[in-house]
Amino acid sequence: MTQEQEERPMIDDLTLDLYRTYCGMNDRQELERHLMSIKKQLPAVSSSRYKCIRKYKFAFSRVYYRFFYNRILKYGQELVRMGQEPFLLDIGCCTGTDLRKLYIDGYPKSYLIGVDIDPAYIQCGFQLFKDMDTCPIKFIVADLFTDELCEYTKKISVAHAGSVFHLFTSMEMNQEFVRRIKRLIKPGGILAGGHVISNRSGMYYRPSDKTFKFYISIEDFKAILEFEGFKEIEFELTEKADDERVNKDGTESTLYWISFIATLQ
Repeated sequence: MTQEQEERPMIDDLTLDLYRTYCGMNDRQELERHLMSIKKQLPAVSSSRYKCIRKYKFAFSRVYYRFFYNRILKYGQELVRMGQEPFLLDIGCCTGTDLRKLYIDGYPKSYLIGVDIDPAYIQCGFQLFKDMDTCPIKFIVADLFTDELCEYTKKISVAHAGSVFHLFTSMEMNQEFVRRIKRLIKPGGILAGGHVISNRSGMYYRPSDKTFKFYISIEDFKAILEFEGFKEIEFELTEKADDERVNKDGTESTLYWISFIATLQ
């Protein structure tokens, strides 16, 4: 496969339907060119560092395929019927594709919020979906490790963190992140997401860029959630098929993609 072919997005029917419904793009080839154009505008460091950027995952809805998707969608709709405010906070929202998918599928639009540390991702999202002046979703540039987001303390019904936890470099960062999210979620609220996880916490060698990367274990991740007061924890695991499985000590482990959902007591 040539480099040019590798850089072309694979657009399935669901993705085409998302763009058709949201911004009227009906032609698959036109959408392909559009996605390639947007990718070039993303920060150069992201395009080279993050596989999700190189593989166009910023342009596809990933949360839709999580086992909990319909659950959080119906949860938000039910809270509105009960007269409550179902704020959904997507942490590390990137271009906001998942939020727009939730919107067209019926999540109450007034309560969708995206947070990302880099404003370039949010701006590219407006170009991606051609909705700079019409987007119903609120976006915030913030870092949860330094920004408190006090206006949402104990107000969030659903916090979603997709492909975030595996960016952290230590166990302590994982725990602090959960602790900071917990401050925002109201009692009975949900934390859900998906990331790469291991059967043993540690540093893993990445042949692709010749660096070491930290992955938390399934047991340690669950222990953090429980320690911070989450219950009804559900996991779905899919083994990750690549070569990032050699620990710094030379032993091998198994990496997984995990989808998870938990309720705050």
